[in-house]
Amino acid sequence: MKAFLSHSSFDKERFVRPIANLLGKSRCVFDERTFEAGYPTLQEIFRTLDESDLFVLFISRKALASAWVKKEIKRAKENLQEGELLRFLPIIIDDGITHESEEIPDWMKKSYNLKRIQNPTIIYNKIDMALKSLAIETNPINRKLTQIFVGRNNEIEDFENDINNIEGWVPRFIVAHSFYEGMGRRTFLKQAMIKTNLVRAPFIPRIINMEHNESIEHFIMKSILITPDKYVGVDFFTIPYKDKISYAIEILRESVENNESIFIADNGSIVHPNGMIADWFRQIIQSSKYGNELVCCLLSKYRPITKNAKVINCGLSYDIKELSKKETQSLFMQMLRVLGINLSSADSQFFLDYLKGIPNQVKYAVNAIANNQYEAKKNIKDIAQYADEYSRLIVENIQRDEKKFQILLLLSEVDIINQTFVYKLFSDNDLVTETLADFYNLSIIDLYYDRQYIRLSPTISDYIDRCRYTLKPNFKTKLTQIIKAEYSNDLEAMLENDYSQFLITLKSMVENRQKIPAKYYIPSLMLKNIIREYDRGNYKTVIDMCTALIENKNSDASIIRELTYYLELSYARTQKPQFYDYIDSFDGMDRHFLLGFYYRNMGGRSEQQKARKEFENILEEAPTNKKAKRELVNTLLSLEEYDQALEYARDNYEADKTNAFHIQSYFAALIRRDKLEESDLLIIDDLLDILRNRRDRRSKDFFICMNGEYQYYIKHDYERSIKILKEAKVENGNVEYVNKAIKRIERDYSSKRNNTKIL
Repeated sequence: MKAFLSHSSFDKERFVRPIANLLGKSRCVFDERTFEAGYPTLQEIFRTLDESDLFVLFISRKALASAWVKKEIKRAKENLQEGELLRFLPIIIDDGITHESEEIPDWMKKSYNLKRIQNPTIIYNKIDMALKSLAIETNPINRKLTQIFVGRNNEIEDFENDINNIEGWVPRFIVAHSFYEGMGRRTFLKQAMIKTNLVRAPFIPRIINMEHNESIEHFIMKSILITPDKYVGVDFFTIPYKDKISYAIEILRESVENNESIFIADNGSIVHPNGMIADWFRQIIQSSKYGNELVCCLLSKYRPITKNAKVINCGLSYDIKELSKKETQSLFMQMLRVLGINLSSADSQFFLDYLKGIPNQVKYAVNAIANNQYEAKKNIKDIAQYADEYSRLIVENIQRDEKKFQILLLLSEVDIINQTFVYKLFSDNDLVTETLADFYNLSIIDLYYDRQYIRLSPTISDYIDRCRYTLKPNFKTKLTQIIKAEYSNDLEAMLENDYSQFLITLKSMVENRQKIPAKYYIPSLMLKNIIREYDRGNYKTVIDMCTALIENKNSDASIIRELTYYLELSYARTQKPQFYDYIDSFDGMDRHFLLGFYYRNMGGRSEQQKARKEFENILEEAPTNKKAKRELVNTLLSLEEYDQALEYARDNYEADKTNAFHIQSYFAALIRRDKLEESDLLIIDDLLDILRNRRDRRSKDFFICMNGEYQYYIKHDYERSIKILKEAKVENGNVEYVNKAIKRIERDYSSKRNNTKIL
């Protein structure tokens, strides 16, 4: 990848030459050493510009007044529109220029986030990262793949009719929603907005990603990456909630005034799983400060419910469904052509019969065919079960290369991570670039904030977290060293320079019980760390953190409620009577579940009966509630009602055969039956095989325990069973489950021995 450095000769010595020297001749076009002698200057300029991938414009008054620079900008714009130039990077280096200066072309103001940077080292880093990002996300094949746009004709027609209304009304926000990653929400919005003249090509939106359980504080902090620096230093702990709303309104108002298009990749933070829109976003978007203008677009995982949308009354929503069969066929055949794959009609139809209209599934199938058509056919069930098996298949495939797998685990540490941080931890730059390019091609990472930050697919990240994968000790040690070196630094400066370093440092401070500055000890920022501590069984830490945080009156009520929920779960786990101090914060199914969970953890038979009643109350209202069914299975097993436990366990397993919890529950219910049929034994063997062949920590933990139980209940070998389970206590991440298994077997064995003596 090569950058063209467009500048005024006046700025050459101070800015451009030092940066060109750092980049090196092979990575940049710098006039005094690039243009060949004897050729007309303009001809050489256009030749080298046409061969460049990145156009860097050093904006100063002298540059904007230069006839040469004007010609370069014009040519770069043309190349950008035609797809010949991959990226345009304008940087203000002149004190007398702002993003509002008249000399700057309107199209540039509208499409780019123009910032003043006067440190050559920082500018070099920005260019270096842009070139690395281009190497990750582009190659001749991938460029052609990303240009494919299939279908969505009905949705675009609806969009046109909604926008071209006779009242002249413009929506404040637009939602494109689909539960599956890779359904084409962003592509749909770009195409529709260009077609209705809401934006002009080239169109480069600013993208903010918002994860589940994040709130307004995250929105403001992430906006720092794309807005003026005056938002750095906000004391989120002490300022009132209404002032946070005002900050967020000002951020979006400035974006509207600067003609910036904001896309928010929303994974449940704004549009909640129940379809309700977050109160903080509702207040922001209903402000009168924007006028009749489009403020932002949401790429949402969840559908906003109609009733809620009417209350907001300023947005539009579009359901980005699976492609039709014809659209799926069109996308499949186009991708095959781009990759130069020739399939017979029969083979093409064979694969099409298993595709469900999810664009990423089509891409996954085409990649599989490209690697090995025979193996793709052989493993067609994996492709067919893409939606369910996606994460496991992707992760296990990457796991075959240990170094690439470690990079994947690092990306899962936080919701977004600076590329520079990844290169810092893994010193092999070529390996990092190759790995990130692979991940990009698999559509499991996205690039944000001028492509400097990487976001791993939440689906993949959640799977890694649930499986309890961890970095290898050598990388963990190096990561710890990097973080410890930052402890003494100002968190505020870290937030401004590297948001991911800020988050990783906060996470490490929580894990190592470091004192966190009050201004950053806020509910929404701590919630993910609390969930992580809960999953690790550190219930006392969860209780201490939650009780301190829920007193914060300046935070989003929905986040406080979530913290209270984890506080109650921890009280239930530790059987603390303080559980009753907070239970009145909940009603409906949440209240039933928490009470059931508390009673189940108490352990006595009467408490198990109470737990049973609470979980059955949930299932009367929501018969398919998997979480309640799973807890009811555990309760019924404790009550030794194995046949009924088996019924619920089988339902959960049939609904999701990839879930390790459902596999374990089904196994536990089966092996405790008094009389096992041959078919039951075959199912038990299959369940063991499923977890035996998986590489993740949770599956391994479950398999060891299940194997120990298998030896006792099926093979009737008490000694071997206890030996396996006691060995499991040393290496198993779920010691609580192992202890319960041992107690159950010892109690059952003792009971049977006593009965034998009596006889």
